[in-house]
Formats: sequence, C-alpha cells, structure tokens
Amino acid sequence: MRTLILMIIIRIKESRQTTQQVSRWEFGHMPSAGMIRGARSAFAAGPRADMKTTHRFVLTDDYIANAQRVGISQNRALKFLYQTWWTWWLPRVFMVPSMIVLYLMNLGFPAALFGVMLILSFAGEWVCRRGLARARNRIRGKGTAVSVSMDQQEIAIENENGNSHLKWSAMLQPAIYADGVLIKLSPVAMVWLPDQALIEGSPDDVRKLLAENVRDSSAVLNK
Repeated sequence: MRTLILMIIIRIKESRQTTQQVSRWEFGHMPSAGMIRGARSAFAAGPRADMKTTHRFVLTDDYIANAQRVGISQNRALKFLYQTWWTWWLPRVFMVPSMIVLYLMNLGFPAALFGVMLILSFAGEWVCRRGLARARNRIRGKGTAVSVSMDQQEIAIENENGNSHLKWSAMLQPAIYADGVLIKLSPVAMVWLPDQALIEGSPDDVRKLLAENVRDSSAVLNK
C-alpha cells in the first residue's frame, strides 16, 4: 500500500515538472511585443518588389483638355496668362469707367483709345483660347488608346505608334494631385495619369512608386 502511494506521488511530481518545462519552452519561443511591432513595421515600410500599376486611357478631347490644363498649371507664366481670371478682367474693370468719364468730359480721342484697348483685350483672350484649341487638335494619335505601366524598374508607355521604356533616373519631379499624377519625362514632355484610368494597382501604389523612385516627388503636392 505504501509502495503504491509513493508511486502515485512520484508520478504527480514528474507530471508537474514536465508541464513546467513545456510551459517554459513555449514561453521562451513566443515572439515578444517588440518583435511583433518590428516585423509589422518592416512589412509596412519595406517596398514591394512586385508592385506594379497600369493606367489605360484614350486620347479623347476631354482627356487632352485635362492634360493641357494640368500641364499649363506647372508653368507660372502660362498659368498667369491662361488660368488667372483677373489677368484679363482687371484691366477691363479699369478701362470701362475711364472710357465713360473721358467721354463725359468731351475727350473723345482718349475715350476711343480706351474703347479700342477694351476690344483688343477681348480679342486677345479669344486668340489665346483659340491657340489652346488648335494645340489640342494637333495632338498625334488622337483617339488611340495608351497604356502606362510603372514598377520598381521602369516606366513603360505603349500605344499604337510604338513602345517606350524609361528608367526612373530619367524622370523629372512629378506633380501629385488629388485626382491623379503628372509625370514629367522632360521639361516639355509630360503625361497626365488620372486615378480613374487605373486598371492595375491603386492610387496609393502610384504615389508610393513615385516617392520611392523619384527624388522629392512626395513634396510636390497640388490641389
């Protein structure tokens, strides 16, 4: 009887020791909170080697007009001339009352001179708008489809006229807008990539690729 009781006590002690050893082993191999946070940070911050985005759009009148508008906004002189409303209207506000006052003072020649200047201001605005319309009509490949793909290695542009593959080192600083990005291949060659034209990837992927591969691209934000 005593022998049986001693055997039971010994088995219970061995069972407790085994349980404690297993618990210590499991605890020792469990990742700490710092390890988990570090792994999450590394996963979030590390670039995805397979990240790729593709825009596909047709060179319609609407697309060309939007691309022209965005391109003009990147040039201060052109933006002042074409996209600043008071460039044309502020002189008119001054000329109209001046013309009336001079006419009432029987100063016909100066009043007529202001009238001619007023007419020329409207003619000049029409000529500028006409020039923009003619520039849009001269776009080659109008009505064709264009695909622009970006990954960690290059930018590929494909259309019916041929294909182009550009390294990131050749890119100039892009402009980031709320509804798309304007990539600059040269000071005069730009491509507008609206977010709604994405067929692969997301808008965040596009901005992340630009931020990782083009210097200071994340600092250029436009409304």
